[in-house]
Amino acid sequence: FDSETEGRTIDSHVRNVREKIRQSGFPVDDHFLTVWGIGYKWIHEAE
Repeated sequence: FDSETEGRTIDSHVRNVREKIRQSGFPVDDHFLTVWGIGYKWIHEAE
């Protein structure tokens, strides 16, 4: 893909979003996972 972003731009944005969600008290690390070499995925487990 032809992209104008630097190599770590997306990683920086994801880190910032995760931190803001953590500050709200939501367990983001249980749901928003990194899939190395592919990207990210959201896990929603029904209670």
